[in-house]
Amino acid sequence: MKYRLELNSDVLEKFAGESLIDSLTRRFTYQNREFWLGKIASGQVRVNDLVSRPDHALVVGEVVQFAIDDFNEPDLDTSYQKIWENENLIMVSKPANLPVHSNRRFYYQTMTAILRRDEKLPDLNPMHRLDRETSGLMLYLKKPFASRSLRREPGRIIGAKFYLVLVNGEFEHESLIVDEPLREAACPPVYYLMVVAPDGRPART
Repeated sequence: MKYRLELNSDVLEKFAGESLIDSLTRRFTYQNREFWLGKIASGQVRVNDLVSRPDHALVVGEVVQFAIDDFNEPDLDTSYQKIWENENLIMVSKPANLPVHSNRRFYYQTMTAILRRDEKLPDLNPMHRLDRETSGLMLYLKKPFASRSLRREPGRIIGAKFYLVLVNGEFEHESLIVDEPLREAACPPVYYLMVVAPDGRPART
């Protein structure tokens, strides 16, 4: 699907005083300095909705805006199911291959963005996350005040998480605890694939 993508970034105190071009180059390293200079010159990068200069000194409270015409997202399966809800929470079943949060390729087609639009709840946020490739149940907080109170004690709501895993062959154990360090694979077939590695972080599954 193609659409006009508009991204906004608030200028925080730690960015104040930086030039617009230096800030863009340092923070958004997936493009080089020449790319950002071209976008500023064409008016695609603005400050407070006004055309700006590369040497503009950023001020706390300003908003840097970047617009991409005809942004193209690959079509995804967005057919989620609402399982349950009350005044504070919504439980949904997320399909596989649908990201929870926005990333460099997907902004409109994410579980969070879709649910915010469908429920007309711009402050809705997930209590936890699932990898893009993983399908399963997710809990969302509907209100900011609920987010603050429930996030302090997520165990009140989520006592444990269970995953169903498909394996090749026959699994030899009725149950098994894996106590090995994990890190991201160097060249994973899917995003954020974790592998056992001596230099990984401690993990127990």
